[in-house]
Amino acid sequence: MTAKKPNLLRSLISDLELNTAPAPMGAYAISKAFRPFSQSVHGRAARRGSTTGILLVQNLKCPQLNEQMLSTLSDVGPEFVTKYLSKEGYEHSLKGSFKFGTLAEYKKKEGDLSNRGRFGDEKESIQQHIFNSRSGYFERFKYSGLEIKNSHFLGLDNDVVIEFQANSYCACCSVGKYDAKSADALRNNGNPDITHFVTYNLSKLRSALNKIFSAEEKWNNSALIGRTILYGDKDRRWEIEESFTVDAQRDALGIFMGLAFVKDKTRFEHEDEYRLMIIDLNAMGALSSDAPSHAFIHESILEAITASGEAGK
Repeated sequence: MTAKKPNLLRSLISDLELNTAPAPMGAYAISKAFRPFSQSVHGRAARRGSTTGILLVQNLKCPQLNEQMLSTLSDVGPEFVTKYLSKEGYEHSLKGSFKFGTLAEYKKKEGDLSNRGRFGDEKESIQQHIFNSRSGYFERFKYSGLEIKNSHFLGLDNDVVIEFQANSYCACCSVGKYDAKSADALRNNGNPDITHFVTYNLSKLRSALNKIFSAEEKWNNSALIGRTILYGDKDRRWEIEESFTVDAQRDALGIFMGLAFVKDKTRFEHEDEYRLMIIDLNAMGALSSDAPSHAFIHESILEAITASGEAGK
């Protein structure tokens, strides 16, 4: 890969040297343009109103999971979870269907910024690691195939950002039994089509899905994990010295859990979400970004339903 110094960057960053070699994992890209004091050319940073000097995008590469590692990824979870649905989704659910979308799909749904509460989030499937020099000067910054030398970063919110991306199947529920206030909160935050609900016994639902995985060859290398969503800042930030080397992906499992199970508190806490995910034991997070959603249909899923009906307004 050849990295070129953006013209607009030259007025703010002096003597920038980018030494790039093939990275040992994933693919990355460097922003080729920059609008000073306004926004990054990459939409996610632009939406947060931040300015970024250099943005590298890297596909997260997780290790193969053994039983011990897998056992740390899920929490016990609540006794019940509820899906708030459109009429169409409700009717499918009563036929024993349970649908998984993908992290990438939910990120795309956030493209319309006039609909900020819709079941989606432009930060889904990514986590950014932000490195700012305390002095505004990098004598040497090194990460994987990137090396920055003798460089000043002036007037920026973020000097260097490494953005990790991953994708997996994902199903979003709300914690607990049906609650009219929860239904109203979801409707009032970008989901006007919610008309019905289905409540599941979580243990029975997990058992039903795991039986399907065992019976269908396609899912033999897959596992079901689930956690209650944490609400806060999913990105990581460091104030660093003028010379600094970043260990490549240092904690890939931790990065995945952060990008998959942490959401913005201000915008999404009303969802009170419990999230189920299907992961590939050999390549967690490596699902193609254009993979379609998948609905499982089985009578054992239907048997996990404990209540259903209209989500009254």
